[in-house]
Amino acid sequence: MNIYLGADHNGFALKEKIFAYLVKRKYDVESIGDDELDPNDDFPEFAQMAALKVIGDASKDPRAILICGGGQGM
Repeated sequence: MNIYLGADHNGFALKEKIFAYLVKRKYDVESIGDDELDPNDDFPEFAQMAALKVIGDASKDPRAILICGGGQGM
């Protein structure tokens, strides 16, 4: 199972912690962004990237974890 992680600026710190946690436990995890804190980024970009990754993934049962500030956009 592949896991894709994405977050806007409000969820960036938590995404980094979740990424480290999953890697340490040997999950196949890929960060889809953002890779550095950018106060001007917004959730739609990362939600779209995650959806496209999951749709195009041929592995068994791909997942995405998305984190944003409001919790309603993702």
